[in-house]
Amino acid sequence: MSPTLRIVCLCTGNICRSPMAQALLKKRLEEQGIGSAIISAGVLGLQGYQAAEHARTAMRMCGLDIEGHRSQKVSLPLLRMADYLFVMSPRHEATVAELDRALLDRVVRIWEYASEPLEKAGIPDPLKGELKDFIACRQLLEDCIANWIEGEFRQEDSHGQGR
Repeated sequence: MSPTLRIVCLCTGNICRSPMAQALLKKRLEEQGIGSAIISAGVLGLQGYQAAEHARTAMRMCGLDIEGHRSQKVSLPLLRMADYLFVMSPRHEATVAELDRALLDRVVRIWEYASEPLEKAGIPDPLKGELKDFIACRQLLEDCIANWIEGEFRQEDSHGQGR
């Protein structure tokens, strides 16, 4: 039995991008037969908020339910328990560096796995956008996550070792 991957998804408020990424990662890793414990958090410090309405709708449209999600603030113990830290923008990576520079080797700049290069560094925050913006964000996250998993675990399979 392989060990369980521990992943923390970080964004700003923990109500849009990171809860969507959390659900998408969980689904994709389960499909690959990879055990995982995935949580999400935000650098802004929001506590106990539901995912944004459009985020919940965009996820329902692809068969995933994030209705029970409640936002939480990122913390050093949370980051230290993770094997991977999925960040949505350079700002989130900077927060990791401020908390503990030794954790930077665990950071995954998820936007770097996009099939098409992004104009700006990072996954655009759809917070004040319309449903179509949340759907576009979800689709971008799906693309990036699929590419990351393919690259991370194909390498593991071919060399017989992972992280």
